[in-house]
This record gives sequence, C-alpha cells and structure tokens, in this order.
Amino acid sequence: MKEQAIQHLLAKNRECRQLLTIIEALQLPDCWLCAGYLRNYLWGFLSGKIAEVPITDIDVVFYDPTVSLEETAAIEAQLRRSFPEFPWEVRNQAVMH
Repeated sequence: MKEQAIQHLLAKNRECRQLLTIIEALQLPDCWLCAGYLRNYLWGFLSGKIAEVPITDIDVVFYDPTVSLEETAAIEAQLRRSFPEFPWEVRNQAVMH
C-alpha cells in the first residue's frame, strides 16, 4: 500500500481524525500518533477484519526536553480522564533513554 493510499484511508476514518484533533490540541512539540493504533487499523483494513482488530493502545509520542517525566504522566492522566474510551500512552522521547 502506497503512502498516499494510507493517508487517504486514515483521512476517511472518523476515529483517526478525532484522535488527531485531540492530539493537536495538546500543542506538544514534534508530536505524533504512532505505531499501535495505526498498525492495528491498517492491519484490520488490509485483512478485511476492521471490526475484529482491537485498539490496544493509542501511542502519543513527542520530543520536548523541557517537559519532565511527571509532566508527561500528567498529560497522559488528563487524556485518560477526558477521553476514557481510548487507551492512551504518552511518551516524551527526550526522557526515554
């Protein structure tokens, strides 16, 4: 599947657009919706089993050396309170390793 086809597929997905809107509102620098959700959604689409592929995690990754591990945990906790229907995981790559 080519990049444009993937972009088109994700743009048509209401849930994906909702996630991206939520993530954009965080206004975190260099912030991305990552692997878990995208992998599972694309796998479900390609296998013809979208309804059967669970959302196991919503990975939000960003890079900001001024945001502490505790602040990152607070961002994740706020997302979980505000949008409990999604299994959020927020990681600041600046403090990961």
